[in-house]
Amino acid sequence: MTVSRDEVMAVLAQVATPGGGDLGSRDLISALAIDGGTVRLVFEAAPPEEARALAVLRQAAEAA
Repeated sequence: MTVSRDEVMAVLAQVATPGGGDLGSRDLISALAIDGGTVRLVFEAAPPEEARALAVLRQAAEAA
């Protein structure tokens, strides 16, 4: 099943981030690619501490 970018971003908006906000609203997603039913993306985080904190969100995003 193919999904749209808007559908993916709507789901990511449901994943809360440390410090408030969500993956969709915090402008942390780049290189979003959709190939059929497979979605690939990159989390962008400037400070290393934030990147480490976002590592746990990977599982939440994959589950969503």
